[in-house]
Amino acid sequence: MALIKDGKTTVVVGLLINVALMAVKFALYLVSHVSLFFSDTVDSFVDMFVILLIIVFLRFKLEPKLTYLQMDMMLFSQWSAIIIFRIVIMLDQVSDILDPAPRVQPIAIITVSCIVIVLGIILAIMFVDEDNVIKFFITDQEKAERKSRKQLQQGNVKNEKPWIMTPIFAEALDNLATTTVSLIVGLLLYFDIVVDYLYIIDDVSNIVISAALLIVSCRSMWKLSEKYQGKSYYTTLF
Repeated sequence: MALIKDGKTTVVVGLLINVALMAVKFALYLVSHVSLFFSDTVDSFVDMFVILLIIVFLRFKLEPKLTYLQMDMMLFSQWSAIIIFRIVIMLDQVSDILDPAPRVQPIAIITVSCIVIVLGIILAIMFVDEDNVIKFFITDQEKAERKSRKQLQQGNVKNEKPWIMTPIFAEALDNLATTTVSLIVGLLLYFDIVVDYLYIIDDVSNIVISAALLIVSCRSMWKLSEKYQGKSYYTTLF
């Protein structure tokens, strides 16, 4: 279920949360040298970008039968943005491993990590349901027409709607993962545990999380492309 029912409010709140997260994370990255906060800053920027893509694609006034194509174009663009920025993050982590900076400011790391985790959970809940994105594009009338058309094609057999991960939700989960590791790094630094190896925990975990998100993004783009095999503009797509 959507946390916020109004589509415009969802977009505005999502953008405001990410602006706040970007400012806090980048400031802490500068003073603590924890690479995960740089990654989180980029994540929040990507979150803002993929949310802004919703607004951009809403300006496309395509004919009704291409509405779902319009939405899939947006999802494809969002996944592409995530892939590009994740590669940049991975390269930055390799650079830090070769020339690591000492991690400092454990209290600030712990405090900010806790705040970011709470905001990240709110963002994830806001966009957990695919309908939170679909509702920006598809009117209730269009949904009803598509549902009745599918029932005519498939009979009265009820198929459960598959859950589809959206790029915004994937980025929100990624934010939670990286911030959780940041919290662990802050605790280890505070209790003076394996301080000399914190940069390895910081950078390697970031690379692993980035690799996982790259796999999810590529897989999602591939599944999107499968929907259009053998289809054309002159054929009803859905």
